[in-house]
Amino acid sequence: MLEVRALQFSQSVEVPLSDTDTATLAGVLSVQNGRGAGNLAVSFKRQFTAATWAEADVGFGQGPFFAMKCTHTLSKFSFATIALHFQDTPGGLAPGASLTLARQLWRHTVGTWTWKAGLDPGVGVSAARTTDTSKLVWTADVGFRKSGIGLQWQRELSKRTHVRAGLKLATTGLQLHYGGDHRLDDRNKLGVALAVGIPTGVVLKATVQRANQAYVFPVMLAGAPSLRVSFYGTVLPLALAYVVRRFVLLPHERRQRRRKLEQRRRENAAWTEQKRREALAAVRLMQETVERQIAAEEERGGLVVVQAVYGKLRAGADDDDDDKENAAAGGGGGGEVEEEEEVDEEEATRQQLIFDVTVALQCLVKDSQLHLQPASKAGLVGFYDPCVGERKQLRVQYRFKGKLHEIEIDDKEQLSIPKRSHLVK
Repeated sequence: MLEVRALQFSQSVEVPLSDTDTATLAGVLSVQNGRGAGNLAVSFKRQFTAATWAEADVGFGQGPFFAMKCTHTLSKFSFATIALHFQDTPGGLAPGASLTLARQLWRHTVGTWTWKAGLDPGVGVSAARTTDTSKLVWTADVGFRKSGIGLQWQRELSKRTHVRAGLKLATTGLQLHYGGDHRLDDRNKLGVALAVGIPTGVVLKATVQRANQAYVFPVMLAGAPSLRVSFYGTVLPLALAYVVRRFVLLPHERRQRRRKLEQRRRENAAWTEQKRREALAAVRLMQETVERQIAAEEERGGLVVVQAVYGKLRAGADDDDDDKENAAAGGGGGGEVEEEEEVDEEEATRQQLIFDVTVALQCLVKDSQLHLQPASKAGLVGFYDPCVGERKQLRVQYRFKGKLHEIEIDDKEQLSIPKRSHLVK
């Protein structure tokens, strides 16, 4: 039977006071086994120099506490942090201190050494290897109350999704945990993790984070390690996450992208129409010259641009892919007439995002060759940007030595024609 033994809510607000001073107000409310607790903390941070900053914290809740710490960059590859704190205990005010030294060991690896004195004295070392998509941390601690070693791993599957796993062996027990999180947008993130340990049992922890607010829901699945409970505790959240992402989050994200895209198109409509007219005017001016050029190229079997179009030529995540995925999800129903009208509307919209640049490209042909630099083509004479802020492509069909060729490139790719690899077989 599932049992929720604890809940935790936290929130923090950071207020920049000046270029060098920052104040933070943070609060935590928690409930565990029917007993509530809370903490309220205020911190003040000052940046003295580019290499030195200090912070002071005052808190109330489970007894008042006061802490100060200062960090100084020793060199390009190392820094040190010293901290002092005072915690209210049944025996009176208990002081404590810590010293941390960190140094870059290799290009992607940083090692730290920490010494602590006070209620929980001890010494610890760690090494963290960080790359663009992953992080691996090894820790070892020796203390008066507990000692242990640990290993944690994290990997970025995408810009929004991360997975992590860890193993910790200590004098107080053994714990294996794994999970992941997914960022819905700039403000919201969901996470889930499963911890299996001795003597903690099997605990499923769900986390909801919105801006600086965090809500943590630990659910006790079993009082002792269980392979069966761990299996279901892993599979069921993954299945639920897939269903929610597939049928709730993805459609919501697509609708948001479409709304933003439509709004951007409306905002740029007047500017786009003006640029389109300027491009058409430029094409009309070069029409007669291009006709003579085509005649000369055809006479010697040179390069003739048959058709060239520029704009949104490929269906991206903002249009057709939506419909394909929704159809794959079993989204039936609806009349055929409505579907045909929607397809016709989408096709009409797509045609507005494409511009014929056949004449403009032919005008750039010199000695049966055409070379375009690796930059946006929207600035070329006879071109314009029909879909501002969206991915664009250039598709060219051309005839060289009487044979048809075709090539499609992204907007900022380099183009050099003719090439044998472009030959249509």
